[in-house]
Amino acid sequence: MGKRCLLEWCQFVVAIDIDPQKVVMASNNASIYGVEDYIDFIIGDFFQLAPYLKVLSSVFITAANSG
Repeated sequence: MGKRCLLEWCQFVVAIDIDPQKVVMASNNASIYGVEDYIDFIIGDFFQLAPYLKVLSSVFITAANSG
């Protein structure tokens, strides 16, 4: 599933990754595809941050080595 497809299901996306370089790359990709206004990028551990998220309707997790 492409990241842009995710926005077809959701009005807004919170993207969380523990690797700062991956967050920078994801943010750059969002800019390229024109969806940066619909995504908040957070550097951190999802499992520590999840209890503090206001709305969590679905979770999409990729493997650590999936790029």
